[in-house]
Amino acid sequence: MPERIQQPEAESILAGLRRWVEIETPTGDVENMARLLDVVAADFAQLGASLERIPGRDGMGDHLLVRLPWGSGPGILSVSHLDTVCPQGQSPCAGTETAFMAQASPT
Repeated sequence: MPERIQQPEAESILAGLRRWVEIETPTGDVENMARLLDVVAADFAQLGASLERIPGRDGMGDHLLVRLPWGSGPGILSVSHLDTVCPQGQSPCAGTETAFMAQASPT
């Protein structure tokens, strides 16, 4: 059975995720997506990751290739996007701690 995350560590993880979520990134808002990518890159750099930022094309945001220095076996590929489907100011997590906590709390 996996080891349960301790409360201080869980709070730290949630605080980090909150920093990401609070930067609204509606589709097409390349400037805010770049701001978020800067934060994501800085967080991964603190973990010792090597980073490669690949410029976006056709008015789209950049890509970030992250390589973590752990392990010696085959890697794990994780792909995501930073834009949201909510118009600016309408994200369910924007600006309210209770909305963030309600969505982030385990049931």
